[in-house]
Amino acid sequence: MEKRNHSDLISEKNLCKYDREIININEKKFKNIPIKGITFSNLKELKIKSRLNKNSGVRSKIPTLLGKATTLKVLEIEQAKLIEAPNEIGKLTNLVELNLFHNHLKRLTKEIGNLLNLTSLNLAKNELVEIPKEIGKLTNLTELNLSKNNLTELPKEINNLTNLKKLYLSLNSFETFPEEITNLKGLTELKFKNNHLKKLPKEIKNLSNLIELNLNVNNIKKLPNEIENLFHLKELDLSYNKLINLPEEITNLKCLTVLNLQNNYLKKLPEDIGNLTNLIELNINANKLIVIPNSIGKLVNLKILAVCLNQIKKLPKEIGNLTQLAELNLMNNQLMNLPEEIGNLSQLKTLKLSNNELSELPNDIGKLENLELLGVGLNRLKVLPSEIGKLKNLKKLFLQLNEIRKLPKEIGNLINLEELNLSKNWGLKLPMEIKNLSNLTLFHMNFTKLNEIPQAIGGLTKLREMSITEAQDVKKTFPIEIKELKNLAILNLNGCRFKIIPKEMCYLTNLKKLNLRNINCLEELLQTIKELKNITSLNLTYNHLTELPKSVTDFTSLTELIICDNQITALPKEIGQLRQLTNLNLTSNHLTTLPKEIGKLTKLNFLRLTYNKLVELPKEIGNLTNLRELWLWGNDLSELPVEIGNLVHLIHLEISYNKLTKLPAEIGKWKEIQTINGYRNNLTEIPKEIGNLISLVEIEFNHNQIKKLPPEIGNLIQLKKLYITENQLTQLPIEIGNMSQLNVLSLIKNQLIELPVEIGLLSQLNSLDVSDNHLKKLPKEIGNLENLKALSINNNQVTELPKEIGKLMKLNELSIRGNLNITNIPKEIRYLPNLNTIYLNESISIHQYLDNYGIDDDFEEDIYEDPYDQRYSYCFETRKVNLKHRGLKELPIDILNFQYLEEIDISENQLTEFPTQILKLDYLKSIDIRKNKLQSLSDDLWDLPKLEKVFLDNVILSSLPKEIKFNANVKIIPIIETNDNLLLPIIKLLTYSRQKYSLSDEKFCGVFEAYQILLK
Repeated sequence: MEKRNHSDLISEKNLCKYDREIININEKKFKNIPIKGITFSNLKELKIKSRLNKNSGVRSKIPTLLGKATTLKVLEIEQAKLIEAPNEIGKLTNLVELNLFHNHLKRLTKEIGNLLNLTSLNLAKNELVEIPKEIGKLTNLTELNLSKNNLTELPKEINNLTNLKKLYLSLNSFETFPEEITNLKGLTELKFKNNHLKKLPKEIKNLSNLIELNLNVNNIKKLPNEIENLFHLKELDLSYNKLINLPEEITNLKCLTVLNLQNNYLKKLPEDIGNLTNLIELNINANKLIVIPNSIGKLVNLKILAVCLNQIKKLPKEIGNLTQLAELNLMNNQLMNLPEEIGNLSQLKTLKLSNNELSELPNDIGKLENLELLGVGLNRLKVLPSEIGKLKNLKKLFLQLNEIRKLPKEIGNLINLEELNLSKNWGLKLPMEIKNLSNLTLFHMNFTKLNEIPQAIGGLTKLREMSITEAQDVKKTFPIEIKELKNLAILNLNGCRFKIIPKEMCYLTNLKKLNLRNINCLEELLQTIKELKNITSLNLTYNHLTELPKSVTDFTSLTELIICDNQITALPKEIGQLRQLTNLNLTSNHLTTLPKEIGKLTKLNFLRLTYNKLVELPKEIGNLTNLRELWLWGNDLSELPVEIGNLVHLIHLEISYNKLTKLPAEIGKWKEIQTINGYRNNLTEIPKEIGNLISLVEIEFNHNQIKKLPPEIGNLIQLKKLYITENQLTQLPIEIGNMSQLNVLSLIKNQLIELPVEIGLLSQLNSLDVSDNHLKKLPKEIGNLENLKALSINNNQVTELPKEIGKLMKLNELSIRGNLNITNIPKEIRYLPNLNTIYLNESISIHQYLDNYGIDDDFEEDIYEDPYDQRYSYCFETRKVNLKHRGLKELPIDILNFQYLEEIDISENQLTEFPTQILKLDYLKSIDIRKNKLQSLSDDLWDLPKLEKVFLDNVILSSLPKEIKFNANVKIIPIIETNDNLLLPIIKLLTYSRQKYSLSDEKFCGVFEAYQILLK
């Protein structure tokens, strides 16, 4: 046979023609593999990439194929739905690369240890819970990808992989940093994002060859000083963690080029941040920074600096030293001005300053000649400096939500400008020089009280989108020059009021999308534009229409028609002429029926009929076979036509708030449907055909009268959310245990007497709520729900909790209120490391609860011998405690066991003195002490470093000193003792931080005094 190197996709028919070195199999061309016809003697690479079915001919032949392909060096089997790796892989001893990405592997064969020549192993996106120790034999591995599995630990034998350079462990379930990793001293790249790490070990210093370290989306609160030993590190990502501060030692990472600290709790940066002189990108978005250290000016190689969503009021003048900076993001801060030195940033291309307190821009802004984007929206600008005209390379200028009344004529010099947003600058007038912006493609001037559209608009010949909404009392029509806008495709005139019909719109022959929401003289306007046959999208919302204007059905090119919030009672049969429609939205009208001609709209993908008065649907609805979403929420439907079963491509059905008593069996044809919402109907049963809907991921049938679930519901193995609250269920079918992907199960307010033991098979369940039923016990199998995070059994008749609840290692919220026969909780609860919120039954003594959850006689000796004993350390992890309405006269000293407590509610008790134990809870963020008998607070309360919210009675509130009332760092939230609507805006101000509204002391005092006066 002729030898060929051929990596292209080949067909089954010609697979046997050549002695190939590379075979790439895709099941679109392969229904089977002719094993006998293949010559394997020179086969070096085999790649199978396809979504193989369970009974696929390709899939079933994989073990046999691998058994013969002993010369393979590269094997890739992606998306083949393998549950386990074939043992035959262990015989492929020549393998150098093995890729089993995106399968359903639950375990890895031990024979993997035979692949001694393997250098690259990719097992990402599987369902592995452990790695066999035999992996330690693969000493030639340089790259190992275990991302997106269910791993919590690594075998110690991984220490042997001394040649490993790249290790990927992202998207697993690690709660601690595997100590085995710290011995892999050759690692250059480590990705550990999206896990549950709380800290890094000091031994991280051993990984001194690391170049890239990614730890984003974890729970890390502190970095070890030893991080300074990673002196080769170039990229460090610590975004989306819980860092409060950084060690000074981080400034010794002199090779660092990228540092990402986004979304943490940092209040300051190290003073010596300037030592990181090789930094190219620094991201500190979404922290709590108040100042930027002056040493930032030493980062002369910086190209990207992102500091948005902080509390910075002033920039250091040293920022002008960052002459290589190309992007500067300062959005969402409290900047009141910019230093003149900003003009030194000659390489700057992007400057984002939106949502600050800027009242002016410095003249030096004109020196930024390379600037392409300038965003200054949501500030307090009244004028722009004439120097703005020097920004000849500017392409995007955003000035919305300011107080600009007049633009400088130099704006016309921005000849390369492509996007201009001037919205919400009340009373703004456009200069004639606007006509020079010949490259403008997008122009927004919404909410500016525009009363005439200048002739200069005709110069914007490349304009594709123009929005001029809420232009009231437009005295002049569009100027004749509008006919020059030959490229205009999108026009938004929402809320405009014309005194003269703008007949010039008939010149906009390329218009495709037109928004005429809430516009006067609609009928005349539609007649004016009736020749614009290219319009594909038309919005006529909120125009007080009682019928559809006849001219609308002449726009036969329409693909989208939106007529929401009108009073249309019927659609004309001519609606059937709009054969190109893919989206029809008739929400909030007065329709009682639909014409049968609706069935002619066979290209419809989305049909929204929410909030009408429909009592029936025509059988022709079944002709809409391309429909993907059908919204019928809030009508008067008592049944659905059987023809609805023809909507075989339906993905989403919304039938909530109707009067349906049953669903037709024909829904069983919907093989593609993913969500069904049937909230608040009169359904008494769910048809057994629901078991055919194999693509369903969410069902909501709350507030019905369903008495039982069909056993066939167990066929819904892709279902993730099931809501059947407020029905009449007395039992669950045992088949519910088949729903292996279920994440949320809500059965509140039914009549359940017991839960089936099969509930324990729902291994992916995150949330289980069976509150307000008649349960007397929980099955012990509930302990098998290894992924459960929230469990609520409120208001049942449960007498005790099973000790197996102690196995729920991911549980973070437990609510057992209203089970009056539960008088104690199992001690096993102490072993739940993530439990941070507990709602107790009133019959449980708070002292008994604290004793069980904290210190007891059995542990006391061990604690003194080893304060970090793992059995005891878990009891410190609670973040929230609710002791509301417990009759407490004092707070138990045991509360100090919860040293990481962040929220405590001790309202509605009988405390007469402020509990001093609170003052030792350094992590406390929120305390509710309303409705006690307190007359005052401890002055030391305000010294708690993390305190953000204090809920107080008005008596205490009025006695606080002024400096505390207006403390910018703490939200003081009073009791609301009145329903007077006049108070609501004031109370709203008081319940948010001052920064959100940028109130001066004087203004805030005025608001507070007004609140007190009105309250009295």
